[in-house]
Amino acid sequence: MLFMRALLLLLTVLVPFESFSKHDERIKIDSHSHKIEYFSQDDRDYFIDYVAKLDDKEWHTTKSALSFGLIPRHYWLRITVDLPHAHHKQWFLESANPLIDALEVYIESDNDFIEYQAGDTLNADVRPTPTRVFLYPLPQNRPALTIYLKYTSSAASAMHLSLVTVEESLANAATDGYSFGILTSLMLVMILASLASYLVCKRPALLYVCCYALSWLLLTTILEGYASLVVWPNTPWLQNLLSPTLIILCLWLITLLISDVLNFQERLTRIQYKALLLLSRAQIIGCVILLVLPIFISALTAITLLISTLGYLVFLVAVQIKSKHSVSTLSLLTVVTFVLAISSKLLFLSGSIQDAGLPQLFRVFLGLNMTLIAVTLIKQSLDSLHSKQQSLQEQLIEMTESATREQSNLEQQQQEQQTLEALVDERTFELNVTLRELQETNRRLEEQATNDALTGAKNRKFFDQRVVAEYRLSRRQKTPLSLLMLDIDLFKNVNDNYGHLMGDKVLIAFAQKIMTILRRPNDYVCRYGGEEFAVLLSNTDHKGALKVAELIRSKIESHTVVCDGVEINVTVSVGVSTMIIDDDTAPSELFVEADKALYEAKEHGRNQVCSATGAQD
Repeated sequence: MLFMRALLLLLTVLVPFESFSKHDERIKIDSHSHKIEYFSQDDRDYFIDYVAKLDDKEWHTTKSALSFGLIPRHYWLRITVDLPHAHHKQWFLESANPLIDALEVYIESDNDFIEYQAGDTLNADVRPTPTRVFLYPLPQNRPALTIYLKYTSSAASAMHLSLVTVEESLANAATDGYSFGILTSLMLVMILASLASYLVCKRPALLYVCCYALSWLLLTTILEGYASLVVWPNTPWLQNLLSPTLIILCLWLITLLISDVLNFQERLTRIQYKALLLLSRAQIIGCVILLVLPIFISALTAITLLISTLGYLVFLVAVQIKSKHSVSTLSLLTVVTFVLAISSKLLFLSGSIQDAGLPQLFRVFLGLNMTLIAVTLIKQSLDSLHSKQQSLQEQLIEMTESATREQSNLEQQQQEQQTLEALVDERTFELNVTLRELQETNRRLEEQATNDALTGAKNRKFFDQRVVAEYRLSRRQKTPLSLLMLDIDLFKNVNDNYGHLMGDKVLIAFAQKIMTILRRPNDYVCRYGGEEFAVLLSNTDHKGALKVAELIRSKIESHTVVCDGVEINVTVSVGVSTMIIDDDTAPSELFVEADKALYEAKEHGRNQVCSATGAQD
């Protein structure tokens, strides 16, 4: 019911109103009503002065329609016309085919010729009237005229000549603009609607429809003559370049659309579907090749592909019907209206049928084709939606039953889960307590592994490992590394005079004092052995190392160790070595230099700081 209403509305708006045109003001020029003579130029180009003087024997009278085939030809025509009411009305010579390459008109005057020219290979501003069809003004007050026409065309060759008055031409333009505007609006609506739907649904068929309507919009604008008049009035060569390509593009898109709608990929045999794919590829290749071929070869190629594709599509549809596959009436009508639209336009342009109503039939069939495509997609979408709703209802019933079963299982699982969670919490608490105990134990073990048990400073093992790491850091960053070697002066006297227990307390106080002097976290105090200690100073130049060494020496000298009422003062000798480590530096070189400096401090009287001879600032 909805489709029938849309069809009636489309027929109403596209079929021209008879009241717009008065047929007594239009005189059709054909071989039955007028004497039409032609003269072929062959490969030579003649001028009007020469043609007008030709003998009557050179002219041939045509007894058929003014159609010259698709091969490029050049003709001269001579027509004698009688104009009724010539004294009161302005008459025009009309050529209703807007795709003629060039049509020059020469009208005999008293001593010369009135000259006009128009064509879709010429700029629009050379036309005598700004209309999509070619209108040539005829002189008034002359009831009988002899008109010469120089015809040049590469493909669309039928001229469809008529004599029309001003009123008739205006009425025809109004009718034509009305129906073309409605058709254009329909295609624009389809382009926007299908594009919006594709962006939402992501269905390929909607994208095909969008491109199909867009291609037909451009092709119709060209075929109807509006493109050369409005779209590209100063680049008329685009007409013949794009027309065949757009025809094949529309054919390719309708092939994809029908294949998607009728689900050819699943229904056809492998050979049939492979042939359809090869045909589609041939169409795509043809779209590109036709851009560089001459127009008459492009037209013949486009017609060949058109007939082949439509014939194969009809065959495939017949196979589907014979195989008892469901083929909707809308899909069949879509193919039929596409064929009728193309056929009516080709018959009109070729002159095979001399009927002024064919252009309107083309628009009606094209509008029906667009409407049928839209209705087909809407119907498929509704059917798909209904199918999804039924499927969802069935799934909902199954889900309700499943939910009831799962609810009882869930309650049982929740009870089991609560029991399990309580057990897990208890075990987790126990594990956390154990983990904290292990962490504390690991910390103590790590300290025992790196700290000296007596003094609390870092031990010899830590020192050896840290020296390697500091070597790498200095080598990579090109920064100075300093080492202080410290030795408590005359420590043996402390042990001999006060006992080893007092000596241990002196060592502890000595190490603690040094650690309070060092402020940076990357400076390390290590007990190297006995009363010898080492201080690693990362990223410290030689001046800074000497300053730190002197500070340690002075603090130790002024510090007094009190134990069991006994006061003991000790001094320290310090050797300083500083280097920027490179690839040639030996692993023990820094230590050797610091040890030499320490030995020098001992030799020079103790309680002093000495630096290595080759120390680097």
